[in-house]
Amino acid sequence: MKPDDPNEPDGSTLRQRAEAKLRRVDATVPEAAGDALRLVHELRVHQIELEMQNESLREAHSGIEDALRQVTGVKEQLELLVARRTSELALATDAALAASRAKSTFLAMMSHELRTPMNGILGMAELARRRSDDPKIKEQLEKALKSGRHLLEIIDDVLDVARLSDSQLVLMNHPVDMDGLIRRLRETIEPAALTKGLTLRTELAPELAGRVFRGDALRLGQILLNLTSNAVRFTSVGEVSVSGRVVAEHGDTVRLRFEVRDTGTGIPPDSAKDLFEPFVQVDGSSTRTHGGAGLGLAISRQLARLMGGDVGVESTPGEGSLFWVEVWLGRRVSDA
Repeated sequence: MKPDDPNEPDGSTLRQRAEAKLRRVDATVPEAAGDALRLVHELRVHQIELEMQNESLREAHSGIEDALRQVTGVKEQLELLVARRTSELALATDAALAASRAKSTFLAMMSHELRTPMNGILGMAELARRRSDDPKIKEQLEKALKSGRHLLEIIDDVLDVARLSDSQLVLMNHPVDMDGLIRRLRETIEPAALTKGLTLRTELAPELAGRVFRGDALRLGQILLNLTSNAVRFTSVGEVSVSGRVVAEHGDTVRLRFEVRDTGTGIPPDSAKDLFEPFVQVDGSSTRTHGGAGLGLAISRQLARLMGGDVGVESTPGEGSLFWVEVWLGRRVSDA
């Protein structure tokens, strides 16, 4: 008889009846027989209890199997969903990369297309300026040349951004004359500094002065020019200083650190964190007030990282700024 049969007494009722019967026969049955009867009833009670427990376990096992089937179904649905989302993500990534490549190709093409006529315009304007004897016309042509050169710088920056984003820019490995690098920087920056009444200071540590290393002098010079020209642009009173030193050596390479300090207006902390992102200026009015497309610092960071280093800024509003760049170059090959 099954444990869940309604005619079968449960364990507690059976135990009570067995005990009552044992009490009735207790006077007529020998003690040993009474003990045997008591043991038989106890065994039957335990048997019924075990059957009930087994049934409960079978029901629980059936519930677990149902739950496992549900979990398996959910797992399969999730796997299908993940596979579909992964495929969609891969397609979206491919599309984004294709769009990025198309954008970079377009920017590079347009930069080349713009540079060619701009160089022609600048050449003709320069030729006209030299041939003219009218001071007013010379002044007007000089302004046109200045604007044209500035536009050409922006075009070059856009081209660099396109190359960097496509990893097409390859660094050179040529002698880098530290004294020559700083001299060219002074020749380029000093006229603008003097026009604003600023003092331009340059200083190389003894381990750099008169030394020659190996690397890309053009790109290192571009970084220093970007940092220094920005310092001059945003400084109205005081000075701009450029310094360089060795901060680490490893095998045949050295890590150089250049710092550009200014006495300008300084940069708010919330602006400084995004300053090296493309097309970012300190504030919305900076582009109109100081010019530029906000590409120089972004390009400088990417170039510095290509050289195994980085760039950064430390600034307090009203107290000026310190821009720094660190790069790895090959150990010096000769004295300058």
